[in-house]
Amino acid sequence: MQVRRFLALGTAFAVVAGCASHKAATVNAASTTSSGPLASQTVTNATDQGTPTVGKDAVDPSSLGLPLYPNADPAQTEGYEQHTKRGDSKFVVMATSDPFESVEAWYLARMPHGSETQHTSAPDSKLAHFDESDEGGQAVRSVQISWTGGETSIMLTLDTSP
Repeated sequence: MQVRRFLALGTAFAVVAGCASHKAATVNAASTTSSGPLASQTVTNATDQGTPTVGKDAVDPSSLGLPLYPNADPAQTEGYEQHTKRGDSKFVVMATSDPFESVEAWYLARMPHGSETQHTSAPDSKLAHFDESDEGGQAVRSVQISWTGGETSIMLTLDTSP
């Protein structure tokens, strides 16, 4: 599931980077539309498999039902949303100059006890992952915090099934 999200995000960001104008195009039998100035670009790609939207304003972070780190830079927030027959998936990636340890401690204090499922630390990278789901398991929320020598990244995810 994680790999799928990262591959989808990489593909979606490549589409955003290539769409500097406000045009619609058909690529591999998919209708692609973009909107907004390049600084707040969003792209929607409707296919028979679903409708992903990616870009700066693609997802409202408050719609994920997760705590929002207060020092995340809104100018460095990107989102991805996918609607399919099997369910919906959306996430935002935010950045902060705060140390990894501060961000992790903030989420430890706000996520349910025991929800941190991964913590990895090496000299050049750090990763923490939190998971929670509703009682029926139809909504799964996760927080992934990562650091690779520069800024700290925070990925908030909501996956829902019908």
